[in-house]
Amino acid sequence: MWKLIRDLHLWSGVFALAYLAIFAWSGVQIAQPRWFHLQPSSTDSVTVLPPGLSAKQVADHLRSERKTLGDLNQLREASGVIQFRLASVGRITDVRYEAADGKTTLKTNLMSTAQMINRMHFISGMWHETREINWMGLLAGLVSLALVVMGVTGILLWFRMKNERLFGSVLIAVTLLWGLGLMVAMRVA
Repeated sequence: MWKLIRDLHLWSGVFALAYLAIFAWSGVQIAQPRWFHLQPSSTDSVTVLPPGLSAKQVADHLRSERKTLGDLNQLREASGVIQFRLASVGRITDVRYEAADGKTTLKTNLMSTAQMINRMHFISGMWHETREINWMGLLAGLVSLALVVMGVTGILLWFRMKNERLFGSVLIAVTLLWGLGLMVAMRVA
């Protein structure tokens, strides 16, 4: 039984390690943007779509004819102008559609690898229109599960070693206080 728990603890940690290292690195990029050059390459284009379309129809048209993939986000409609964003893992396209004449302006930002990694912090769930984002959500869920398994099996393994209980108790208390302190600091700042 203990060998199974030990192996489960080890392999859940190995599985989560690369993802957590990349997540931590991209967190530093977000916290200190001056240290990194993270400007996307940008292109502008104009096309004409049929007039009088809804935002979803415009997005569907762009996906099918222009191969502009992504989830429909940040929708704004005002006085005959529809603006929204099509966001995928490596590309964000800002769309401005004029319903009266169908003029559609596209500004596409292509991201570098570092910027795509940063998207891990802003994507949630697995019910997106873009398959890659769903895969990222699934991976984040599996890593979260691996961390829970690692924590539970680690406490079980630690509790079995009677001569390590004092050190383990101190380590758990310090880690808990550190984590709670960081959460409070992020909310206060």
